[in-house]
Amino acid sequence: MRLITSLFLLGFLSSANAEGPDPFMYWSELPKPYYFGVGVGTMDYEEDLTVIDGGLASFNDSMATWKLYGGFKFNNYFGVEGSYMKSDDAAGSASGYNPIDGDVTVGATADFRGYSIKAMGFLPTSWGNLFAGIGHYENASDLSFAASFENFEEAELIRSSDRFAGLTGDIGAQWHLDSVILRAAYEYWDFREGNASVLTIGALWEF
Repeated sequence: MRLITSLFLLGFLSSANAEGPDPFMYWSELPKPYYFGVGVGTMDYEEDLTVIDGGLASFNDSMATWKLYGGFKFNNYFGVEGSYMKSDDAAGSASGYNPIDGDVTVGATADFRGYSIKAMGFLPTSWGNLFAGIGHYENASDLSFAASFENFEEAELIRSSDRFAGLTGDIGAQWHLDSVILRAAYEYWDFREGNASVLTIGALWEF
C-alpha cells in the first residue's frame, strides 16, 4: 500500500509540473475520448474446493492470459472501462483418505473466461498517467475433476461448467508514445473460496 501511495504521489507531483491539456476538460472537448487495447499476461489462481469427503483441497497454478479492453474517458481524470479475458488451463491436485475408498487422489483442470466493467481514475503525468479501477466481473470456467481410489480400479472423471461473479480492481501505469500507448497493470479478482491476480502488459490506441 505504501508503494502504491508513493507512486500516485509521484505522479501527482509530475503532473503538477507537466504541460499539457486541461485535465478537467469534458469528454466533448477531449480530442480522443475513446480507447481500445490488447494485452497478454499471467494469472496466479488459488482456490479451496470441497472435493474429498467434505475436506478442503487447495488448488493453485499460474497460467497465460490474453485480454481485450476498451473504455471511455469523461475527462482526463475519470472514465469507464470494459474488458474480456481468457486464460489457458490451470491445474492442481490433492489427496486424502477414507476407510471405504482408501487413499484418494484428485486432479483438476480449469480454464477461465470472463467480462468486467470498472469505474476508472487516471492521474496525468508528464510521460502518461497512473490509473486505478474498481468494478464487477462475471466469469465462467470449464472444470474437469479426475479422482482415483486405492480400493477401486476405475477412476472417476467429472466435467462441469461453473459461473461466478464478484469484485475486481486494478492499478497500473500508461506510457504515451507517438502512435501508441503502452500499459502495465495488476488486476485482482475476489471469488468464493479463493482469488486470482493477473499481471498484464499491452498496448492501446485512442480515437
